[in-house]
Amino acid sequence: MSVTSVSMQSSRFDLAADPALPQRDLLLDDRQMAGRLSLLLSRHGSSVIDGCEKQRIKYRIGESLRVLYRVSVNGRPRLIAAKAFAEPRTSAAAGARGTFEQKSGQFFDGDLRAAFWDCSNDRKIEHLSLLREKPETLSRVLGDMWHRSEDVAYLPEKCATVRCVNRNGQAIGYAKMYATEARSIYSTYLQLASACPRIVKPLEYSESHRLLLLSAVSGSRIADLKRKELIDGLAGLAQTLAYLHSVPIPSQLPRFYRHDPDRLHKCARIVGLARPDVAALASELDGELRSSVPPADHSVCLHGDVHPKNGIAVNGLVTLIDLDQSAVGPAAADLGSLLALLHYNWRIGQLTRRKERQFATAFLNAYAGSRQLPTQRSLSWHTAAALLSERALRSVNRIRPEGLHHLSQLLDDAREILRTGGVKS
Repeated sequence: MSVTSVSMQSSRFDLAADPALPQRDLLLDDRQMAGRLSLLLSRHGSSVIDGCEKQRIKYRIGESLRVLYRVSVNGRPRLIAAKAFAEPRTSAAAGARGTFEQKSGQFFDGDLRAAFWDCSNDRKIEHLSLLREKPETLSRVLGDMWHRSEDVAYLPEKCATVRCVNRNGQAIGYAKMYATEARSIYSTYLQLASACPRIVKPLEYSESHRLLLLSAVSGSRIADLKRKELIDGLAGLAQTLAYLHSVPIPSQLPRFYRHDPDRLHKCARIVGLARPDVAALASELDGELRSSVPPADHSVCLHGDVHPKNGIAVNGLVTLIDLDQSAVGPAAADLGSLLALLHYNWRIGQLTRRKERQFATAFLNAYAGSRQLPTQRSLSWHTAAALLSERALRSVNRIRPEGLHHLSQLLDDAREILRTGGVKS
């Protein structure tokens, strides 16, 4: 069966067909890609794919599809990234480096119109292999104890994060390597860490390697906590956010734009293109958001990516990590993002309604104990905006089956939150 005939059938991911990327659904099929990757890798030696599982997806309708696979090759784990191109971009993409078969760890599948590469040979992060080789100068920054690296996160063509471990297996720091210049990010960490004691501290930045070194943070991610510890962790997260929202704003921070009316309109259009069955609903939500923008709030320093994985809790205190998306905007944008996430987790069945309300109440009460809350109108509006711009849009562009399954309900929920400040159970 051809690539086109596979994808033009009803998508297993509840998405409309994408004529510009007919290979989409094949690239998202773990079983088929295990066989396909086995064939591609066999050109470079004897390799048997024992397993294949998608780790991360970034989908731009009509433009491109990035997929990160964790595969088992001859019994050993390995990360392989792929980028599929729409027809007009294929020849240019392949020609940019010549044929991918000629580059170590990189190859091109003409039938799938997709480039593939091993994570250590990222197409845009130039010195990624150095994270494995412990650069001597950077090792000294960590007390000359950086013995090995453990993978933490890898965003193909953007950023890779590793945990720096000593000979005793203890984390002594974290290293983030970027595809583009990141000195402004380093400056943000420096300024915020000096103003707020609950911000992860930067250690060093290497201009030549685009490498940022951060201190180790003891404790547990809020996402890994249970029961009362989780409630306390969310309360601690709110308190640290309140602190962050009160510090001087670094001059290099960009403006927060995710909830701009024009941006929300684009989000609604993308959701409607991917899922024509909810296009009218997305458009109605867009119209209601655009017609009810709250008065401008006082601008603060936003974290920009508030979720339980970015807070490390110990003894009731929470340290914020991953400030790469920090921006200038209303405090309600950070708060609404976390409230939208809690609501999303309830809607897809990860939380009970009682737990969602309990967590949201603990979060807001703790913030209010440290800093005045935004108005209810502003909180509701930014929560509804986050349900569209983060939860609904990411269900589409990260192809999250659980979010796609509940997409119409999420959009309806956002409208009800916007109108009434809450959703009926």
